[in-house]
Amino acid sequence: MSNIGNMEIEQKVQNERVKALYLHSNTSLLGLLTLSIAILYFFWGKVEQELIVVWFAALLVIFTGRIILSWRFNKISNTDFSATKWNWFFTVGSVLSAIILGSSAPLFIDFSAPNSAIFLTLVMSGTVAGGMAALSSFLPAFYLFSLVCLAPLAYQFYDQGGELYIFSVFITLFLIMYSSYARNMHTTLTTSIRQRFENLELLEKLIEQTHIAEKASMDKSRFLAATSHDLRQPLHSLGLFLHVLKEKLNTPEQKRLMIQTEKSQRVLSQQLNSIIDITRIDAGELSVNKQPIQLKEFIDELVDEFSLSAKKANCRISTQITNDWIDTDKVLLARIVRNIISNVIQHCPEKNLLIESHRRDNNIELLFIDNGPGLAEADQEVVFSEFYQLNNPERDRNKGLGLGLSIVKRLTKLLNINLKLSSQKGEGCTISITLPLYIAELKTEISDTETETDSKFDVAGLFIVVVDDESENLEAMREVLISWGCELLLANTEDELMKEFYSSDYAVPDMLLIDYRLREKRTGFEVIEAVRRHFSKMIPAAIITGDTTLNLETKLTTENCKTLYKPLATEDLKKLLNSVS
Repeated sequence: MSNIGNMEIEQKVQNERVKALYLHSNTSLLGLLTLSIAILYFFWGKVEQELIVVWFAALLVIFTGRIILSWRFNKISNTDFSATKWNWFFTVGSVLSAIILGSSAPLFIDFSAPNSAIFLTLVMSGTVAGGMAALSSFLPAFYLFSLVCLAPLAYQFYDQGGELYIFSVFITLFLIMYSSYARNMHTTLTTSIRQRFENLELLEKLIEQTHIAEKASMDKSRFLAATSHDLRQPLHSLGLFLHVLKEKLNTPEQKRLMIQTEKSQRVLSQQLNSIIDITRIDAGELSVNKQPIQLKEFIDELVDEFSLSAKKANCRISTQITNDWIDTDKVLLARIVRNIISNVIQHCPEKNLLIESHRRDNNIELLFIDNGPGLAEADQEVVFSEFYQLNNPERDRNKGLGLGLSIVKRLTKLLNINLKLSSQKGEGCTISITLPLYIAELKTEISDTETETDSKFDVAGLFIVVVDDESENLEAMREVLISWGCELLLANTEDELMKEFYSSDYAVPDMLLIDYRLREKRTGFEVIEAVRRHFSKMIPAAIITGDTTLNLETKLTTENCKTLYKPLATEDLKKLLNSVS
């Protein structure tokens, strides 16, 4: 901590000690007034009445002055004030009170009546003991107060001599002892106040650093989202051009090179998607849309997606799923399950994965059990961290970025479902997620129809409208759609498209493929609305975007549109077109 910071804290400590003095002022005055009344009562009729009245009146005047002083301080205590000045103001008031109280010893004690000496000794000792807590925040005030209170009494015993001399010694020892106690209390109080301010300063710095870290995290997410969007554009075009080029290759060597090129493009797309998933979760851009899900059908469909990659890795996936319904977000849960399965296939080749479910009261426990190499205890603590990978020191890009399980952890937290990992080195891993059971009675027919492959889709003859302000993307879409036998109308802007519609007699399009962000701050939704209004028909449409941070779900539902994210997989595009053919 800097010298300036120390000086500021010491000044605050000194101010707080002054406030502690005045905080207890009225209470201590009330105690002194009570003791003064007790002295007045005890000595009334035993000493001259005029003397004791003047003594008591002097005390009342001093008490009144001290009350006024305390009131004045309370008015300015929340502003800058001189701690030294107000300390000594209080000390003067305390000493004046002590002078009057202490004068009671030479004025009132009659040693021929021992009771008066005993009474006054008890009262004065109690006064000093009680004043220790109230005055210890400023030691000079306590030292002077206790000395002025007890010194006259000690002198009276000393002056009497004889056996009474020992009482003066006891009073002196009492004074020394309580001065030591007061010093200890002062040290404790000062340390406590100083630690409070140091903790407050540390808390302020922690809050400031937390805000800086949160801002940096948000800036990072926005930067990655924007960068990812810009990277998606060329990847989108590259994927489409590669698909067209693949159809035109003849020699085995050309096809082999194309397979490697497509593999590199897929790896890059997957890595980019993982980064974007992380940024969307961290930026709070993902919304949860719960719905009833038939668990067995859901898991079987996801396992089927991995049939080829599992076969290639010689990894056997089996399921034992109950016919229960769960209540959660289907899209986000699918992302969790895909990442877990993909992680097992990648890290446990030639091993087995069992996916099973068990009902636990009103929940379903979904287990992913593999017989792979397992995890050491130290690895279990970090395996869900970002960019953490086991057995990949060379950073092989084909093994991803190490974000899969990090995404799983974030998504389970978003869905408020419990995630557990148990493993032992050499004995495989078990990942469990606890899903809420859907209670309502539901009836459904589960389709046994296998998912059609891309090769079975026939979209030839469809009239497709494509709008994209990136000429490269437009050209790539043209090549792909023409290779599928589609009829096309391409445009860079809404105005360009609508002029074409007005100038010629076009048939109603079968599908509108519109980029979300267009020139002049126009959006794809506006283009879709204009085309539908022109033909007076609810034409099927899809928004294509490279920005996954957009929360378009509500708008897509309202406008009855699909969404496709760049880089666009040609299989997904063909499936979408097949749905309207």
